[in-house]
Amino acid sequence: MMENKKIEYHVGELAEYFGVSRDTLRLYDKMGILSPVKNAQNGYRVYSRADFICLDYIMRLKSLNMPLEDIKMMINDCTIERAEAVMQVQDKILEDKIEELKNLQMVVRDYQKSFSKAIQNMGQITIEESETLIYKEVGTSMKETMAEFNRLTSTHVAKFTFVAPKDRYFDDRIWEKIIDPEVRREFLSYAITLVDDEQFTHHQDFPRDTFQVIPPQKCVHATLKTYTNRDYSDFVRIKDYIKANGFMLTGNPIFRTISVRNNSQQSVDYYEFWAPIE
Repeated sequence: MMENKKIEYHVGELAEYFGVSRDTLRLYDKMGILSPVKNAQNGYRVYSRADFICLDYIMRLKSLNMPLEDIKMMINDCTIERAEAVMQVQDKILEDKIEELKNLQMVVRDYQKSFSKAIQNMGQITIEESETLIYKEVGTSMKETMAEFNRLTSTHVAKFTFVAPKDRYFDDRIWEKIIDPEVRREFLSYAITLVDDEQFTHHQDFPRDTFQVIPPQKCVHATLKTYTNRDYSDFVRIKDYIKANGFMLTGNPIFRTISVRNNSQQSVDYYEFWAPIE
């Protein structure tokens, strides 16, 4: 263990004591944050007791996620008044970062809730009232479409959604060939949907010229599982259930993407299915 009351320290000693790499200390030297002096007798670069204390301060500033350029300024040319101002700026940066992380946490929880619900409902077909959905067809750019939703909220998951036309939904000729990607591409259209948990649609400034609002309605609901380009029996099963029970579609059935596993051996997708009925 290094003696911490020495008069001078070599780079390896200081690096080991503070738990950083030699390259880190060399970077600080190169940037002018903390530069050792050369020992006149042996030519080795050594750090003084003052450098030892300074490095402790540098490490504390670094732990605040401060950029190295700001640390350099605080070490080399900073009054106590300016240091206070720098900390005020850093406080605002961290405050914004905390807000960003809170938003991301809410998105993660939204995904978690969706996955949990899918696990609980797997294999079940129910009749229930849907939630209010904010809906927008995907135009020529997915980026632009998602940007519209991102302007609306950064804390909830807008899901990629397949839409089946109700007037062709019971066409058995389509379902016999549904495994064919070209058939699915021609049959299903693309949209983005968002559950209106925060009642955005009740706000006066909600952009109704941008989004379509699908109100709560009686639906056939299920969690569906498919094996890409191999098995769409869940899609067929839910179609047969609706037809066998004599339900009349009042709107287009939708398949909201829950989870996607894409690999060369076995790709699996999970969907949240809603079909409005009377």
